[in-house]
Amino acid sequence: MIGALLPLPPHPSLEMLERGDDSQSRFGRAKAEFRYTTRVVDEARYDSARWWRNLNRFMSIIGLLILGAIVALVVVGFKQGWVVR
Repeated sequence: MIGALLPLPPHPSLEMLERGDDSQSRFGRAKAEFRYTTRVVDEARYDSARWWRNLNRFMSIIGLLILGAIVALVVVGFKQGWVVR
């Protein structure tokens, strides 16, 4: 349930790299491609964290309903005098 309440990290902003860089060296282009790849990985991590948080929220509600049903059955059973023999 705690996972459902934790805040997400800031959303990574994807900036499109322009094709016409000022640096024409292969090292400059490799560095730009690495930066783009890192942003794609950050975006995938953010989407995954958001999906799991939403699943945690849904399952927390289901868990609370199940706990409520158990408590209700215990109370009803106690009041009606159900005894385990």
